[in-house]
Amino acid sequence: MGNGDVLVEVEEKKVPEVLEVLKADGNWPFSFLMHQLIKLMQEFKKSTYCNFKQRLFLVGKTIDEGTIIVLTSFKGNSTSTTYVHIYSCGDDTQDIAAALQNPAVPWDKDQVIFDVVYGSVRPFVLETLKGRGVKYTEATNSLYWINPEEQHKLDERNPPSDVTILFLNEGHAKEINEKWSLKFLDSENMIKDCILTSFGMGVVRKSDRKLLSHGLCNHAGAIFILHTDPPERRKGYASLLITSIIRETIKRQRTPIAIIDNKNSSSESLFKKFNFVPFIPTKYYAVTKT
Repeated sequence: MGNGDVLVEVEEKKVPEVLEVLKADGNWPFSFLMHQLIKLMQEFKKSTYCNFKQRLFLVGKTIDEGTIIVLTSFKGNSTSTTYVHIYSCGDDTQDIAAALQNPAVPWDKDQVIFDVVYGSVRPFVLETLKGRGVKYTEATNSLYWINPEEQHKLDERNPPSDVTILFLNEGHAKEINEKWSLKFLDSENMIKDCILTSFGMGVVRKSDRKLLSHGLCNHAGAIFILHTDPPERRKGYASLLITSIIRETIKRQRTPIAIIDNKNSSSESLFKKFNFVPFIPTKYYAVTKT
């Protein structure tokens, strides 16, 4: 069987069927992230601005027993980035490595990032990376979420009188990118796209409109690039920001999630204060584009 036979693109009209399968008893709640990723992109497509493109593929004969591979791409000024998410609905995962060799995965064209890799698919991703002989960076994370049954327990927090909380706009993208330790080629454009299609929020000082703390909700609905300027830390701004982002996330009928580096104990402690609990350990692999 050739690589072209292993990976089959899911037609747009069958996307609702994929979402239903992901919510089935045998998959839920472990499939909630894939469900949210696809559902959000369906919403983003209706936006007047959406630089993200998403394609769904099936490995296997049927959706309810196969593996779903989602390629979410955004086009920057000088390159494109493709995020790869994988979820297996059944036990047959042996064709995943072969499927990832399909030309649909833009190995030689885009910056390829395997985001939130977990469970039985992890060995096949590693097999693919090593088989292709590519260089990549790796991170060990944990996916945290707020169980829908616990979302009502969020405390009310009001900002101090000298600051305000507002939604970010595309003009903030450059500053946010400059402060991001994990920035990559064209990540500024990715940040702009997240702000325009999803949302970002910031704590701003009223007197000079300086952005003191910020956070984004990305294409998968995760809180990320959470940052507070060093001189402004220990003032409660991060807590204010997380509270605001969680409320907005719930308002938009999404499940609040955060992907936290296992070495970042301070972030773990912070998010646990807001009823985030560990959901599943994950890996992150970013292929080095040459």
